Amino acid sequence: MAKHIKVGIPANEAERWAFKMLKHNLPDSYYLITNTELYSNENHPMEIDAIVIGDWAVYLIDVKGYRGELIVNQDIWKHGYKNINNPLKKLNHHARVLAGKCKNKALVHQHAPWCQSLVFVTGGTDGDINIVQSNSESEIAVYNPSNIIEVLTNKEFVTSRYSNKLEEYQRNIVIQVLSDFDLNRETNKCLSSYSKKEIVFKD
Repeated sequence: MAKHIKVGIPANEAERWAFKMLKHNLPDSYYLITNTELYSNENHPMEIDAIVIGDWAVYLIDVKGYRGELIVNQDIWKHGYKNINNPLKKLNHHARVLAGKCKNKALVHQHAPWCQSLVFVTGGTDGDINIVQSNSESEIAVYNPSNIIEVLTNKEFVTSRYSNKLEEYQRNIVIQVLSDFDLNRETNKCLSSYSKKEIVFKD
């Protein structure tokens, strides 16, 4: 069972179900950090449903509760009659930001942990989802309840050319970076010696 660190509140039932499923099925050595925010270098908050610190990589996960058939490609996804922007584009950017912050935190001769993104489609609470990859040259990182645990625990799914097992110091680097998020949040609420409370007028 993974160590679950709850930062925020799940946005919907799909997230609650997904977090419970991941917590109970991931190894004891794993960390599951849910509903957190990653701050950009400009102190802009970027919401992330879940971050998993695993044996082989750090995974940024976007949880979707779609049911039925989901057609995915590099650009636009289709769920029923609805077109959806590929969420991996934004999540890949978040992964690069996290990797950069880890690199800045690492000491000399230390290597930052590998960070990658993926989408976990729950199919509701009964796993009713059929994911179809359409016209894609490479595999798209979107998974369902039947294969998400294998992806998070198997080095074959790591997208880095170097699939080395994470050292303890690398896992600690991620924890240190995540611990800075609350500090960034508090810093963003302050301006000089004043604390930001409420916008009363904007022209």
